[in-house]
Amino acid sequence: MHCGVKFYGQCEIFPLSSVEVSKKISEAEQLACIILRAEPKNLDALKGLGLIKLRQRLFGEAINLFKEAFELSPNDEEIKIKLVSALESQAKQKAFTSQLPKSIELIKYALELYPLNPTLLCRMSLLLSISKNFTLALEFANKAFSLEKKSSEAHSMVGLALLGLQRLPEAEDKLLKSISINPDAASAHSNLSLLYRAQGEYDKALETIKKAALLDDQNPQILNNLGVLYLDCNYLEEAEKSLRRCLDNEPEYSEAHYNLGRVLLMAEKFTDGWEHSEWRWSCAEFPFGLRNTGITEWEGQSLKGKTILVWGEQGIGDEIMFASMIPELNSICGKLLIECDSRLKPIFKRSFDNITIIKRNDLSSELIKHWDPDYQISMGSLCKFLRKNTPDFQKNKVRYLKENPELKSQIHSRYSKLGPGLKIGISWLSGNQIIGPERSVPLKLWGKILSFKKCHFINLQYGDVSDEINWVSSRLGVKIYQDKTIDPKKNAEGWFAQIASLDQVISIDNSTIQVSGSLGVPTWILLSRKPEWRFGLNRSDHLWHSSARVYRQKELNNWGPVINEVANDLSHSLK
Repeated sequence: MHCGVKFYGQCEIFPLSSVEVSKKISEAEQLACIILRAEPKNLDALKGLGLIKLRQRLFGEAINLFKEAFELSPNDEEIKIKLVSALESQAKQKAFTSQLPKSIELIKYALELYPLNPTLLCRMSLLLSISKNFTLALEFANKAFSLEKKSSEAHSMVGLALLGLQRLPEAEDKLLKSISINPDAASAHSNLSLLYRAQGEYDKALETIKKAALLDDQNPQILNNLGVLYLDCNYLEEAEKSLRRCLDNEPEYSEAHYNLGRVLLMAEKFTDGWEHSEWRWSCAEFPFGLRNTGITEWEGQSLKGKTILVWGEQGIGDEIMFASMIPELNSICGKLLIECDSRLKPIFKRSFDNITIIKRNDLSSELIKHWDPDYQISMGSLCKFLRKNTPDFQKNKVRYLKENPELKSQIHSRYSKLGPGLKIGISWLSGNQIIGPERSVPLKLWGKILSFKKCHFINLQYGDVSDEINWVSSRLGVKIYQDKTIDPKKNAEGWFAQIASLDQVISIDNSTIQVSGSLGVPTWILLSRKPEWRFGLNRSDHLWHSSARVYRQKELNNWGPVINEVANDLSHSLK
């Protein structure tokens, strides 16, 4: 949840926190409950107990009490204000646990009570921006702005919505205007840092979010965003500290837990990292949900004589990588069921003995009843038990998946007609809509690699890249072979057989390296300055794939030194 506005107003009902005050609160709570049992519509008791529940952060109960009081006395402005305070507090709590529809519903109710309240309109705009409904978020922000044109918060919310709509110059104008109105508006500085991050100006974004944190060092959103930017800049120790401070203030903040997990995994603090990564299921932006199978989740207990169902999660590349743990799991259980992407079913079936493979979304109740698993777990969550530390990765086999040998023979025969020399597969683009551009290395930059005459380069890039290949052919005089019989998006069998028939793969970080790594094919990876956690911070090897070597970018968006290093190593290998 990347947002910067402080989402709620503190309600300091009891400014003291001594033991004596706590005792008085407890006594007042007991008295209010006694009164309400005798007089369920006692207004003072409803109000008093509602205030106590607010103090106890039991916002749902506070809302119900204030609603009852409001129905009894609809003209009581104090009750109305307290009801809205409870609604805001509950909405904030739900937002931190990524229950955004419920959070929006609560603010919508508050707006029914105060439809022209600029602060509530900004709250709704913020929630809609978090939910990626930026057009509607802009409508609410503009309404708040029309009611209070000198509101720093309204300008900030307009800017945040414009940022989501990719109207970056307008967004920057609004955010800078917000800061000019109120230089101490921490939320505006935080949102401005998001804009700089979106523009790839990470150092500038980090300095801006640091200022926001100095202005409000208790705001969970700001501390979360600060942790993410430290991670972007590879400052792992600072990222961990910021995210732990965030969680000290808001222990149920699911996105902060997930981000902390990424930091810890990058630092190879695996045990703690996997635990925090489990919060991914509660994150609004995590595109996969827990599977409701009705089967007990495996928590590491003995599997001797037991049947366990492991279901796939995330993209096909992740499933391939996590599949490196299947042989180990199979050796400690009685019966293993694997649910996976349908394209991987024949490959997994060929690669693993005595395992039942189920294609994605085929977990029917009849099937589960037939196999009657004792336990279930997601493929990624296996790491908690099978990859607890760095030495555990040595259990990965160099080659743990198997291609179709007949297909490989056919493809090898075709490629041998290209002539003598190494057959090297290349892939240069990432399909990830968010971080793909930073991972990708445009083919026009590959000249020094493609210039070697003792090599034949085969296109492994999925999608239509004919324009780039034609450009390289006309400008550099290099022919890149395109095998149009292969389509990874439709059929993985050809994809695996193609890569298995190659001498080497040179690729950016995408699913191609997971295939080549799983097959034990020598793989050179061109890695962005902002790597995924699975690469660690400084490694030149790859924990998940022993046949892989990593070439790291030293400066974001500067691929020249990486290309030079790969070309130099390729030159030496050809001698």
